[in-house]
Amino acid sequence: MNGHCNCPTTNGSLVSWVSYQRTFFRSKKLKVDRYEKLMGIGFVFENARFETKSGREQLNNCFMELVKYKEKNGHCSIPTSKGSFENWISRQKTLFRSKEVKADRYEKLVGIGFA
Repeated sequence: MNGHCNCPTTNGSLVSWVSYQRTFFRSKKLKVDRYEKLMGIGFVFENARFETKSGREQLNNCFMELVKYKEKNGHCSIPTSKGSFENWISRQKTLFRSKEVKADRYEKLVGIGFA
């Protein structure tokens, strides 16, 4: 219907289902037949949230907030709490450790001392 598989974040049950498929894929628990079906329709296993204009703006805002935090504190070790910035940091750490972070984002993060 839309020509792509990047569902909007407001579509509750579909968003949950997509998230589960990506989780199963990352944990290597996605069955081969399901993987092949999803690949056949152009499903994006990497979270494509930041591929939209507003998503890229959000990514840039979070990155700039991280840069400011490092300038102020001298490091990128963000304390854990329940804010959207902290959630973004947690996700970057997960992607970073699993080597799933995109090359350009990896370069930016390493460039400011993110570990």
